[in-house]
Amino acid sequence: MPFRWHDEWTQLRTLLKRAFISKLRNRGNLVITIGVAPVLAFLIASLLRYSDSGTYDFASAYHIPTFLFLTLIVAMFLG
Repeated sequence: MPFRWHDEWTQLRTLLKRAFISKLRNRGNLVITIGVAPVLAFLIASLLRYSDSGTYDFASAYHIPTFLFLTLIVAMFLG
């Protein structure tokens, strides 16, 4: 049986559309997903903005690896 890309693409597109519509219909999930992201972003930004001198300077920030790690964790949590 030959492999047909059109059939596979149509099935993938249908499944993605169905999953997206299912997410939109679930209001509780939608509110949590939209509401949690800004809260987590604010918490991470406020915690990692600490500076010994009192003024934050991005060039001297040593929290960048920690920030990237937390960004990945939050992305996996929300995904």
